[in-house]
Amino acid sequence: MAKILKITLSLVGILIILIIAAAIILPMVIDINDYKDRISQEIKKNTGYEVVIEDDIELSIVPWIGLSLGRTYVANPPEFGPEPMAALDELQVRIKVLPLFSGQIEAQKIVLHGFHLALIKDEQGQTNWEVKEDSAREEPGRQEGSPAPEADTHDNESFAVPQLNIEGLEIARANISYQDRQNNQTVHLTNFNLETDKITLDNPFNVKASMDLDVSEPELDGKFQMETTTAIDLENKRVTLAPFALDLNMDGAMLSNPIKDGKISGNLTYDGALHSLNITDLVMDLYEAKINMNIAASNLDQIPDINFQLKGDNIDLDKIIATHDSTDSESPYRNDNTSQNQSATSSKNADRPSTPEPIELGFLRDFNINGQADINDFRASGIIIDSIEAEITSGNGQMKISPLNLSLYEGTNEMEILLNDAGNRLNLNISQNLEGLQIGPFIRDISQKDILTGTARINSQLKTSGTHGDQLISNLAGNAEAFVSEGVIKGIDLERMIRQVFALASGQGGTPSQEGGETRFTRLGGTFNIDQGIAVSRDLAMHSPVLGLKGDLSADLPKSHLDSRSQISLDGALKEELASMYNLKDVNIPLRVRGPFDDLSFRLDSETIIKSFVQQKGEEVLGEILDRVVPSDDENNDSGSVEGILRRLVPSR
Repeated sequence: MAKILKITLSLVGILIILIIAAAIILPMVIDINDYKDRISQEIKKNTGYEVVIEDDIELSIVPWIGLSLGRTYVANPPEFGPEPMAALDELQVRIKVLPLFSGQIEAQKIVLHGFHLALIKDEQGQTNWEVKEDSAREEPGRQEGSPAPEADTHDNESFAVPQLNIEGLEIARANISYQDRQNNQTVHLTNFNLETDKITLDNPFNVKASMDLDVSEPELDGKFQMETTTAIDLENKRVTLAPFALDLNMDGAMLSNPIKDGKISGNLTYDGALHSLNITDLVMDLYEAKINMNIAASNLDQIPDINFQLKGDNIDLDKIIATHDSTDSESPYRNDNTSQNQSATSSKNADRPSTPEPIELGFLRDFNINGQADINDFRASGIIIDSIEAEITSGNGQMKISPLNLSLYEGTNEMEILLNDAGNRLNLNISQNLEGLQIGPFIRDISQKDILTGTARINSQLKTSGTHGDQLISNLAGNAEAFVSEGVIKGIDLERMIRQVFALASGQGGTPSQEGGETRFTRLGGTFNIDQGIAVSRDLAMHSPVLGLKGDLSADLPKSHLDSRSQISLDGALKEELASMYNLKDVNIPLRVRGPFDDLSFRLDSETIIKSFVQQKGEEVLGEILDRVVPSDDENNDSGSVEGILRRLVPSR
């Protein structure tokens, strides 16, 4: 037995010596470069890709299995042009031989320089990385046209994880591009560089990487640098970056302002066995904003379950997302009583796309979300929100945001928002209770106009549905009550206009003007019924020390147009003053307010006032007014002017 064992060991020793000798001698007597064409043919036969090796191949066996490649490229299919699909300038891989027999991989630093990858989707949707099957690649023994055997998609539980000991990985000057010719879009990742410390499975290792980004549509470019400590657990399919730190600078048309010296850091763990991703202590420092988050995502291979907690400070979306600033600096009201200028509405409609973009509802179907958000100092579309507290849950095509509490403009807004995907159509329900809002600065921030001040209170129950934004507005329905107390209407002085009308009726003044001034009130508002985007109030009312107003109001939200008819009654000191000056009883003055929301026209019905004045003062005063305003023989008087109104009242003169 001992003799047999001795002979066996001797034979094994001789065999090892022969293998080592062959490994040393063969590279000396055989030039691998004589077989470059054969290698290219075999690669194409088995993969479908044409590989061209321009520079010499350097091959060694002992003590390292070494491979060095120079300029090598993978050709594009002819229909995608002459440029290579992939190319590299230099590749160096050297692995020790003897550790392989004990299941270990020991390698020198792996070097990859000048790697280029160009991915293309053509106008017909075909891609250059999907190789067409042909008969040259049919498996032996399988008839042409017969179905290919199904791939084994089951995890190999018995897979033995080798021990890794690699001195490092170095990637330099790598470029990856994606060109979508259907949508005229390109994405370029350029100057990608990566360097690692010694890579083992037992200990974490440091990684440094950098790259440039260039996107054509929407236009975006950026520079990124990242450092992290990485741990790889192949047996449990787990990768950890803890911590990681990313520095970035970005600019482009989709950004309102460039990102300068932005920073993102945290800890990330991906578990392939559990299909989960966890990000803890995530800190984003962008645009002077600071965001802290923890994210736990599971079931990534199905419909992901995402849990998050978010805290943020000083978040200004207007700095991030590009918007079009309003350049309208004119007075909020028209100064011509009879003008019906519709230019503002036309301008709004002209800016709207002819084919509205559909609302993407994937966020309701593709994720199950459970999260909380706590944000201080938030800005969007010019609006400043002091604090936001929200809880968000979603799943099975539904989302609930409740409670949603906002503190803004010295007021509070308690809301609940429900969203539902009804067959690619969004159903939306909103309820709110707003108290104590200072409406003056709110309107100034959202519209850059100073038209109304006061303390607002709004309660509403609204619902709508649609496939795009315009439909959501035109289908809006529900009810609301809105009141403003202790406020001022800017740009219109109703008290002065009434004085001017009475002066005109008495023959003491000219045409009344609404230009400038303001109207103070103690309470303004009403209740509204909303249907098909049109809000109607039948109990609009305003109270002030000298005026009272009651009437109707209709606000057409899809057309951004308002129309209101009301009656003004006199009160207090103004009533006493005008009664003593003109010896009049109670007079109700019709008021018409109409026009686009941002260009309202206020008009008092002068004809009604004058009729009332004439009925009480008699024809004698009317004759004096006519003689002062226009000579009786003037044939060019305008029947629509004040003079025309007076002559229609007394046609015999």
